[in-house]
Order: sequence, then C-alpha cells, then structure tokens
Amino acid sequence: MKAVQKISVMVSWSGGKDSLLMLQQLQRSEQYEVVGLMTTVEEGSDRVVMHGFPIALIEEQARALGLPLEKIYLPAGAPNSIYEARMAETARQHHERGIDHWAYGDIYLEDIRRYRETLCQRIGMTPLFPLWEQDTHKLAWRFIREKNRAVLIVVDTRVLKPTFLGKFFNPEFLRRLPNWIDPCGERGEFHTFVFASPSFQFPVNVEVHGLESKGVFWVARIRSTGKADSGNDQ
Repeated sequence: MKAVQKISVMVSWSGGKDSLLMLQQLQRSEQYEVVGLMTTVEEGSDRVVMHGFPIALIEEQARALGLPLEKIYLPAGAPNSIYEARMAETARQHHERGIDHWAYGDIYLEDIRRYRETLCQRIGMTPLFPLWEQDTHKLAWRFIREKNRAVLIVVDTRVLKPTFLGKFFNPEFLRRLPNWIDPCGERGEFHTFVFASPSFQFPVNVEVHGLESKGVFWVARIRSTGKADSGNDQ
C-alpha cells in the first residue's frame, strides 16, 4: 500500500512549554511532519523578541531537537506592519520549498487566533493550532508527567511575585499556583523556558544571572551553563 505523504509544517517556537507540547503533538501525528522551527529575533541584540533571552539558547534547543531553526529578524519595538511584511517574505520562501502550513501553540485566546488566521490567509499560509481548546490543567500535568522540564523566565507581577522567577515548572509550582491563574499561563501570567525533555537529544541547561523589571513584567536573565544537569526537581 502506498504511504501517505505527510504535510510539511513549520512551528512557531518561543522556547517554552506550550511550544514543546504543540511540537510533540504534531510529531505524534500521522498527518504532519515538522520540518523546522521559526523564531523572531531582535536586530542588534540577538535576543528572542517575546522573552528577551539570547537566541543562542533557542539555537541549542533546535540542535537538541534535531530540527533546523529559521530566525526572523525585527527592529526593536517593530510595529505590526514590519512584522507582517517580514512574515510575508518568510511565507514566500516557504512556498518555494513546498511548505504552506505554520503551527502555533495557542490554546484558547480567540483574538490572537483570529489575528494569526487573518495574517496567514493574507500571505497564503494555513495556520494550525494543535493545542486549541485543550484543558490547560491536563496540558500542564502532561508536560510534567512526560518528564519535560522547564524554568519560569517571565512573570506578570500583577498576579505572581518575582520570587517565582527561576523556579521549576513542576508539581510544587502547580500546587502553589492560585486556582484563578491559568496553569499554562495562557493569559500571559508567566512564561517558561524548556531545558530538558525526552524530545531533546541532550539537555539545554541554563542559570539565572539576574532579574530585570519591565513594567508589570519581571524577567529572569538566563544563560547556558554548558554542562549537563544530573539533578531531579520532581
């Protein structure tokens, strides 16, 4: 019987737990083949636009996953018009390679999904949302149960104290989390960085070397330790 050809997909990658859960779900699918990761990077600083840590850490994650990484450079504070123009050019290049599907880790924020759908429709891409409307409590515990490991790198101080920065995303964290905060931080309450996973060929270990206030958000500055971690936070 002739094998069914899988659909090639590029994954929008932030380096956090939802990105990994989305990637793992796609990789388990018989319909899709993940052919690479794409991340937006600030020109001049070489830092990831969303979370502000060095792009070198995403590059390490990509190597650990065995996937190519595509970096989309944006000026600092770029407006949507520049972002959309750069994404349109990226889409054109992907079409030339036979790629017309992009995947996102959004779970239930309708406005963000509509924005992505509108943009993708305009530039000829098909958006995928593998985690859409899944139970965030189940997703959070699945991440832990399947032996993925992450650290908190951003918190919204209107809902969480800066002392949560640098803490592991583990059962203790979920038990301490107030029940009115989404356990996946889907409303932006917190963000994470994945440093180990069964999907990784090797760990991407990091250390916190400082905290930074960005208005209501506090950020943990992280860097690679360059060595394996034999410890267990669970």
